[in-house]
Amino acid sequence: VHPDAPDSDRINLTGGVSYRIGESFMIDASYRFINPKKRIAQNDFHNMTGVYKTYGHVVGLGFTYSF
Repeated sequence: VHPDAPDSDRINLTGGVSYRIGESFMIDASYRFINPKKRIAQNDFHNMTGVYKTYGHVVGLGFTYSF
């Protein structure tokens, strides 16, 4: 695996809620936490070895209007 392809096995935790406001409006919120496993990579061309560990947070917000 090379450092220019930062992919690994990961654990994802997600959740979401919806809240109705009256008969026509609804608000939706979501959250995702991404926890990739630690990855050791080596680039032989540049003689670079690295340990990569990252985290990700994704937040979503949606509005619905029905008529």
